[in-house]
Amino acid sequence: INAEYMGASASRDATCLIWDTATAKQGHCLMHDAMVICCNYSPDGKYIVTGSQDKLCRVWDAKAGKELVTFSEHTGLVIMAEFSPICYNVVSCSADRTVLIWEARTGRCRHVLKGHTGIVLSCDWSLDNLRVVSNDDKTINVWNPRNGELVKEMDIVSRVPGRTSGKLQEDPEAPPDCKYLLSLYSPSGYIISSLNNKVVQLLDPETGNEMFSLFMKASVYTASCGTKNTIAFGDTNGNITILKLHLASDATKLSNSAMSLIKQMGVTKEEY
Repeated sequence: INAEYMGASASRDATCLIWDTATAKQGHCLMHDAMVICCNYSPDGKYIVTGSQDKLCRVWDAKAGKELVTFSEHTGLVIMAEFSPICYNVVSCSADRTVLIWEARTGRCRHVLKGHTGIVLSCDWSLDNLRVVSNDDKTINVWNPRNGELVKEMDIVSRVPGRTSGKLQEDPEAPPDCKYLLSLYSPSGYIISSLNNKVVQLLDPETGNEMFSLFMKASVYTASCGTKNTIAFGDTNGNITILKLHLASDATKLSNSAMSLIKQMGVTKEEY
């Protein structure tokens, strides 16, 4: 949703629809040749980037519904595409196991980020534009988007969440096929990750240490960060959970701060 409350939604019918969230009136229909897997507005709300099963990313003028750029460097279906905070570049990830950084205005590929051994499931920019985070099912990688270098690799073997916040330990109850589902940056610069054992983690991007973990009713497959550390999660049971992350003023005391629930749909507070 952009600042004018216009929404964009991707569909398996090979379209991305722009629509008014207040009236549900449909606007432009943006077309691909196969299922559209992702769509996101630019931070200024003027553009939309879409990613598709046809292996293409497209940049659109959101107001006119006009295609501006087609990016065709991926060799597998595109799972996620995100504008950078300053709208100049796009990061996209794919079933081809790569993360690509490219210019939104020209489609010129700037960096090919290689290092994942499985399908790359998500990617996201840090708010300061200095880092990109991505994950496959076993590893979270942190990249420098300016030079394409790998900054940090977080292996799920040593990152299975413990039962105590702020302390890293193995989880004896975790399923043997425990997997990462998504990763993104919080507005404060910490990494939020979701696993298929119904856990959402807050990770220190420099050390990879778990700062906080939250057990949900179901596995979280989608998340979005708002302003002032407000984070929305969507899980496989259809619940939408909105959390506000209260950070201690001293970052070293983060483990003593709390994830407070401010609103839930379909889940009662007592169940946490």
